[in-house]
Amino acid sequence: DSGTKYTSDLFIDCTGFKRLLIDKVAEEKFSSFEPYLTHDKAMVIRYDYTDKESEMKPRTKAKCLSSGWYWEIPLYDKISVGYVYTSKFISDEEAEDEIRNEIGYEKAKNAEAYIVDIESGYYPKPWSKNVLAIGLSAGFIEPLESTLLYSVIWAGRTVKSVMDGKLTIDQYNGKVNGGMADFVDFISIGYYMSHRNDSEFWRSRDGKTISKKMTDW
Repeated sequence: DSGTKYTSDLFIDCTGFKRLLIDKVAEEKFSSFEPYLTHDKAMVIRYDYTDKESEMKPRTKAKCLSSGWYWEIPLYDKISVGYVYTSKFISDEEAEDEIRNEIGYEKAKNAEAYIVDIESGYYPKPWSKNVLAIGLSAGFIEPLESTLLYSVIWAGRTVKSVMDGKLTIDQYNGKVNGGMADFVDFISIGYYMSHRNDSEFWRSRDGKTISKKMTDW
């Protein structure tokens, strides 16, 4: 903001979805994971406990809904719930109605719902020139199974191997790509191996189709 210019041998871009640095220097453009993963929105509601003793459970609940999946995470002060969905199959209003029905309308009647736009994809070369993107800035796979947390830890360890001269930057980028491919297969299986067919979203996850898609990827 002050107009000051900074120089460095290496910049680490951890600016999340903003991708402030990598987006300007990436040697290859951001690549979407569609049609393998299509969720593009997450609706979040945080509401107060009714009975903290019984409702604060030490685990996360995940459940399939009509156009995606629902999480419930008991935090210290509130309960955080969310609905990750594909807007092609459901409107924001319908998604909010579905998530409030899952919570119970009375429990969260005074809690506001807000929407986060998400884009599943990655940079094939997260280490481009003297910028290294890690975490959300390098790529994002929808939050099912929290694979992003693992990818951040893995990146930190593997960057050290580059610094120690055990890996080249090209080898680092190759390992990132291989990991992303494994993540996409892992997450996609949860949808494409499902036997659900009670909504348009689940009917679109045809197990016969994904086998070729995943091979192509």
